[in-house]
Amino acid sequence: MIPNFLSMFGGVPQPSLEAMLKQHQQNLERTEQERRYARKEEDDGEGPQACTYTPSPLERVSRKDIGLLKQITLEDVPLEKLCEGKLLLCRTLVDAGKTVGRSLFTIIEDHKGNYIRLTAYNFSPFQEHPKKSLPKGSLLGIINPYKRQARSDGTETLRIDNPASIVQFFTETKFVSMGWKGSLDPKTPFPPSYPNKELTAIESKDLGNQFFVGKKYYQAEECYSKAIELDPKNAVFYSNRAACYLELSKFKLAFQDTQRGLEIEPLHPKLNYRLCKALLFLRKFDKLQENIQKLMEIMPEDNEAKKIQVLCERGVKEMNEGKYNMTEMLQEMKENPRLIHHSDYFSPNIEIVEVPGKGRGILSKDFIPYGSIVMVSKAFDCVHESEAPFILYEDETTGMVRPYRSQELIACTARKIANDEEEAATVYYLHAPNFGAADPTVVDMSRIADIDMCNGFTWVPNPLNMKVSTDQDSGSGLWIQPSLFNHSCIANCGKYCVGDFMFVYTVLDIQKGEELTLSYLGNTPTYIKSTKQIQQQRNIKCKCPRCLFFQSHPTIAKREQDLYKEFKRIKKKFLASLQSKAAMMQFNTNELQELVNKIGKEFPQPPPEPDFYSILEYEPLSILANVYDMQKRDPDKSLATYKRLRVISRMMDGPGSIKECFAILNIALITGFKGNQKRGKEIAQEACDEFIKGNGGLFEKKHFLKLFETLPHLLTLLK
Repeated sequence: MIPNFLSMFGGVPQPSLEAMLKQHQQNLERTEQERRYARKEEDDGEGPQACTYTPSPLERVSRKDIGLLKQITLEDVPLEKLCEGKLLLCRTLVDAGKTVGRSLFTIIEDHKGNYIRLTAYNFSPFQEHPKKSLPKGSLLGIINPYKRQARSDGTETLRIDNPASIVQFFTETKFVSMGWKGSLDPKTPFPPSYPNKELTAIESKDLGNQFFVGKKYYQAEECYSKAIELDPKNAVFYSNRAACYLELSKFKLAFQDTQRGLEIEPLHPKLNYRLCKALLFLRKFDKLQENIQKLMEIMPEDNEAKKIQVLCERGVKEMNEGKYNMTEMLQEMKENPRLIHHSDYFSPNIEIVEVPGKGRGILSKDFIPYGSIVMVSKAFDCVHESEAPFILYEDETTGMVRPYRSQELIACTARKIANDEEEAATVYYLHAPNFGAADPTVVDMSRIADIDMCNGFTWVPNPLNMKVSTDQDSGSGLWIQPSLFNHSCIANCGKYCVGDFMFVYTVLDIQKGEELTLSYLGNTPTYIKSTKQIQQQRNIKCKCPRCLFFQSHPTIAKREQDLYKEFKRIKKKFLASLQSKAAMMQFNTNELQELVNKIGKEFPQPPPEPDFYSILEYEPLSILANVYDMQKRDPDKSLATYKRLRVISRMMDGPGSIKECFAILNIALITGFKGNQKRGKEIAQEACDEFIKGNGGLFEKKHFLKLFETLPHLLTLLK
């Protein structure tokens, strides 16, 4: 039996390896059942699962000087004490399992045969199978190891919270070179790539080619690196290693290798092709435009080069003009919601400035009419509903209950910046109210969580509400430039997503020098509720005109809240009436109509300010319109209600919003029903025109028809 030295630190006696392996198998079976049950409950709509998250002391990890870390064994890791500046080399003894969304668990051993459980939070994407993340025989380096006792059974466990804490070695050669002194299982899935005997540069390249053909890209990369070390003036070696990096999605490294190779051999066809391919995946369309012509001169008949040229021309047009082919994007979104070969857009009529009392913000440099696209941005990272279960967890540090999807976004961000200081600097550029200057060489989970809380957006469905596949039309994401828009409850800009691209457009005319704002909350019905939400979710105090008005009139704010409570009481009656057609036909609208009249009387529009109070009016009016539609007794009242809804929708979400178009189409339908078919058709066309103009002019009539395809009775006047 392999000796276990962990019990020497005191505490609960540690189980034998055989007992631990048996328990691991039981845990695999149990967690698989829990994962299936959690997904079933989510699908059945039975609500979120709850779990508790307790952060460990390991929040900050620097990968800058990993070669200088002191190597230790499990015997050197004390209980409940962080081993800062230390490195533990180990390998996994079993395939990893995964709990309901939060962590991987496995068993590891060091080179002396000591073993322990390992729990790794935030290490792999939720949707990735744990066996793929950490299969049996994985070779690991753990930075700053931390040991604690499991609360469930007291067993000592090595815990990892920061993805930067784990270094995966994909070849034994590199692993052994770090100081591993024990024997390695010959069945490990990662065989040594470089033989013990000395090879020439050409022989190393040839061996790398064999690995590349076998899709063993990490081993191929090591062979090509050895060839470059022996002969740094051979352009082919850089070209081959760049091909490996492209396959491993290490596009920056591929770009760097192609540049080095082209310094040696400027007209090398494959180097030029791989340079352009790397730039395409990096979405550096300005640099790609500079290099694509040279590629076409070298490879004029190559089909792949022609494809890159077409994508380059499209990206340059998007980047310079903000013109996007929405039909193409929607089609691509069906195949992969993370769109790749499109460019960001930043309108020349806006600029990033310091806004007094708010920090950075977006100001207009010139007049911008409503319905103008001012920014298009690809998500730095995002999490779909299908990629993270609807679980709530309690952060014991802050006491806040947050959806697991938010935690998964934090983990995704940390994984992305773990080996890329440039990406880290991009994220750390964003507002983090509880932190000072950032060090891009450090992966700081607490700072990333702060950034996510203050800058993350809900993944909103695209305007056509087209599902890519089950659960993939909403979620959470981090968009760098859109996060610079400050919040306003009565914002002058709106947003929607197509795939993982966020489109920001104006919903009002913007004057020169005016700040552009977004609502972080959507349409919350009352000031008290919106203030509470924005404080909890973003830790900010809104200073928009609506909030300033209510802050100075607390009695009016209280009255608004009381009226909303009255509406919720009436809403319960309405929902109860939906249980049967007879009950709906008998539903009395007088109480609801009186409430709408009361809101209009007690909260008159205070000129010249916007109609602050129509936000409260929208919900009762929507229910009133529904009742009139179902009872079919008074088309005149129904028409008047939809006309008011149109005004409110336009104020809330801007011209051409889905809410406004829905109201306009109902106005058109009732107008036609009352005998004026011609006017009804004109009004219906007006809805289509408003939708196209209000959403930046990127959509067409066919998209509008797609939007309301589930409500064919509303489209009869457009066909």
